[in-house]
Amino acid sequence: MLTISDEAQRDLDDIWLYIARNDPKAADSVVDYLGDCFMALLASPKVGRIRDDLWPQTYCLTIGKASWRSKFLVFYRISEDGIEIARVLEGHQDIKPDWFG
Repeated sequence: MLTISDEAQRDLDDIWLYIARNDPKAADSVVDYLGDCFMALLASPKVGRIRDDLWPQTYCLTIGKASWRSKFLVFYRISEDGIEIARVLEGHQDIKPDWFG
């Protein structure tokens, strides 16, 4: 089962709004692609890199396409019945531990 935290949903909304200022169709495409990647994580949840320095038992996976200006860092936790997407952040940010938990 895939769950998305409230923070991650706000992140996705912010990503969509930022891109949609210039191209709403591209914003839809990016968020849809991220959603597809979340679903793929269910099959291979340990593909990401463990980031205990930010939040215990949290994994991070960089997602993006060559044509995108930015990549996104997807932070997630593995549970017994699936994964929880904790945050979705633009890859150029200086990520801080207090953004989690």
